[in-house]
Amino acid sequence: MREYVTAAEKTSGEPIEFRLDGRMLTAYPPGEGQVALVMARMGRHSSTQDRVAGLVDFFWELLREGDKEYVMGRLLSGEDNLEFSQIADITRDLLEEWGGRPTK
Repeated sequence: MREYVTAAEKTSGEPIEFRLDGRMLTAYPPGEGQVALVMARMGRHSSTQDRVAGLVDFFWELLREGDKEYVMGRLLSGEDNLEFSQIADITRDLLEEWGGRPTK
């Protein structure tokens, strides 16, 4: 079997800083493998729970250390009103920005 070697560096864009309720967060662009995995988890064969988990996992992996814990703490808090729909919107906006197609 032949050996496979991965590329030395990612070239899919620059990190993006954004605010969530006044806190500055940093997201790093996904690799092709990350995009492929989230697309697979979002397919019609996936349950709603798998789709939600896939998108949250994907978003989580884009974030800088420290920001991950902040978002997860908010999502797990019974007293916080951070909603999944907001995570989905932020993820969409990040992908559009990296893809050079931000919405107006």
